Amino acid sequence: MHLAIEQHSNVYEYLYSTPRKKQLKHQLIYINSGLALAKLGKKEYAVTEGEALWIPFDCLCSLTFMPSTEIQSIQISSRLSLPLPKQAGYVVLTPLQKALFGSVGNTTLSPEHRQSILSLFKHELTSIKPELLESDLTTMFNNHTDTLPADYFAAVKIRDAVKMKQSGKSVEAIVSEKFHNDKQAFDALCLSVLGTEL
Repeated sequence: MHLAIEQHSNVYEYLYSTPRKKQLKHQLIYINSGLALAKLGKKEYAVTEGEALWIPFDCLCSLTFMPSTEIQSIQISSRLSLPLPKQAGYVVLTPLQKALFGSVGNTTLSPEHRQSILSLFKHELTSIKPELLESDLTTMFNNHTDTLPADYFAAVKIRDAVKMKQSGKSVEAIVSEKFHNDKQAFDALCLSVLGTEL
């Protein structure tokens, strides 16, 4: 059943990527801890702990969640006739919006109480003003991946390896091309980033 507005909490213990596709709902993602990457247009935007990102309905986007990332999201049906932003971007949450995220994530709430909070959240989202700004970390992910912290650099390399495998390359070819023929190091990296060997 598709509700008008829903809240979800997710913990990504390992790297998780979504395919690039048009979004079926409006979505506000808040990073409790860790890091997410949102590919919008030709760039990937880094969303770090304490930041929120708005992704409107019909927006072409893919998301990558780094290992050990915890998020909350509010999803709104595209059928609602609310004046919601049509532009994707970072959102500076007001104290009330932060408090609503904190409250709606409480698992002891009654369904009625949760729905009241979500109803208020729905109207709050009509006033947000998303902006796509390029942070230093975003620039590093797009242009200088070799300057990234080691764990992010490893995750991006493994994500690229997964994409290569999905496009038909053999593991042997990937290890030869990207990992200097060091299959042992490749397998160890896959286990730490993906939780499994490729």
